[in-house]
Amino acid sequence: MTKNFTNYFKNAQTSPQGEYKTYIVRNTNDNKIKELCKFLDTHKIQYGTAIGNVKAYDYAQQTEHNIMIEQRDLVISAFQPMSVLTQILFDPKSDLVDSLTYDITAWTLPYAYGLEAYATKSKIDVRQGYGLPVYKSDLGNGAAPYAYVARWNSVSNAKYLAHLLRANVRVRFSTTAFEIEGKKFDAGSLILTRADNRRLANGFDNQVKTLAFEFEQDLTAVSTGFVDKGHDFGSSAVRYLAAPRVLLVGGEDVNNPNTILTSNRLKRADLNQYDVIVLPDGDYDFDSGLQDKIRDWVSAGGRLIVLEEAIKAFEDVKGFGIAKSENKDVNHRLDTYSDRERINISEQIPGAIFKLNIDNTNPLAYGLPNYYYTLKTNTLHFPYLKDGENVGRVEQTSNVVGFAGYKAKESMKESLVFGVHNLGKGAVIYMSDSPVFRGFWQNGKLLMSNAVFFVGQKSN
Repeated sequence: MTKNFTNYFKNAQTSPQGEYKTYIVRNTNDNKIKELCKFLDTHKIQYGTAIGNVKAYDYAQQTEHNIMIEQRDLVISAFQPMSVLTQILFDPKSDLVDSLTYDITAWTLPYAYGLEAYATKSKIDVRQGYGLPVYKSDLGNGAAPYAYVARWNSVSNAKYLAHLLRANVRVRFSTTAFEIEGKKFDAGSLILTRADNRRLANGFDNQVKTLAFEFEQDLTAVSTGFVDKGHDFGSSAVRYLAAPRVLLVGGEDVNNPNTILTSNRLKRADLNQYDVIVLPDGDYDFDSGLQDKIRDWVSAGGRLIVLEEAIKAFEDVKGFGIAKSENKDVNHRLDTYSDRERINISEQIPGAIFKLNIDNTNPLAYGLPNYYYTLKTNTLHFPYLKDGENVGRVEQTSNVVGFAGYKAKESMKESLVFGVHNLGKGAVIYMSDSPVFRGFWQNGKLLMSNAVFFVGQKSN
């Protein structure tokens, strides 16, 4: 038994079985790379660096072409003791022996972390160890700047924002890209002006810098609010960000409950105490009175985030803008008992990764490129919003990683996954896939943060 255990790791190190032998992850985001390295360290997966030109499979484009491995790239070889786990976590394609499965069929880490990655069939010599950049603040102790600007492209930025608001720092965010003092910033970037935070006096700089150091934020000090390109800091395109008061609904009718307020208490609750209400996946039995109450709360400025099956509580309900999903029951009355399960699987998605087209000019998608890989664990498919913003969509040619039944894939075409319906002064955010599934879909945490912090924040 001991010999077999030892030989397993020896063979993994010298003869990995999978098609791909080396994985290359571009370091386009220090914070995301650090989180990925923490994950690899926890699971004792070795990684390092390499330089060279190789033919590799592009995870985003799903095609092969030549790439140059750069010095800052994270390189993971399958020639290591944890070879099998490495290939399971990094292979861009899921090869299933059988489509009958009880769990998700795709979990590729570059998709989960939202990182650019490549896989090659070649063995590459990897120099072990990876020098993660040590965070250093170059803000110095000089003259007090007009403002600080922080980028928005990872969940660590959301943690930084949450702690700024908790410390009563007034924050603005830009709804468009801009350039200032030689640097470019995308929509969603945070702007912390001295004028907005006069009441903090000398504590303003200390608070901003201390939290930036704790969350390793790329913070830039600027001497003016007038930009080189884009909208100046005083324009309506730069909005104040009010700290949201969030209610998460839970209870017996909610899947994976984290109860703050059970759904049956919503009727009696004073919703005006909250700015954001999150309805997790579940089977909600809302009567017309509660639907009216929620609609009135949204119209007055509330933001409602609705996940997965919870969307059905608002299908075809006046004011909510979401049409009923077009699930078609298939008649299988003459199928044999032994064939029924396999026929049914053609209509199911036990867990597969779909590539979505994303409108990243929308606050719901700040910090993302124009695509997003979503982990789809259901067959919910809703038509595009007629009077709303279709932010994340499965289109005709959306790529799929993992297993999805052919009938299910067909039904998903031209369907809404993430959308915003504006209602009065507020908004309803629909998410037919959970962006925080099991807590490991890291890129989705940024999307969820956008829903909580940015969507529905009106002009100054």
